[in-house]
Amino acid sequence: MDLLSNGDFWTIVAVVVSAFGLHRAARATRRREWQEAERRREAGENRLVEQIGLTRITGR
Repeated sequence: MDLLSNGDFWTIVAVVVSAFGLHRAARATRRREWQEAERRREAGENRLVEQIGLTRITGR
């Protein structure tokens, strides 16, 4: 019971919980950045396909 009234224990718990929250936030940020990069890559591929298609049709 003495452990729960010790301020050091609660400080450690607070640091661990904060670190876990920061870790989850960083993972979410990386996931959003990855999804945005994937979207940009697909858009670039689509533009390239359109340009290739137009080149074949117009001969330019």
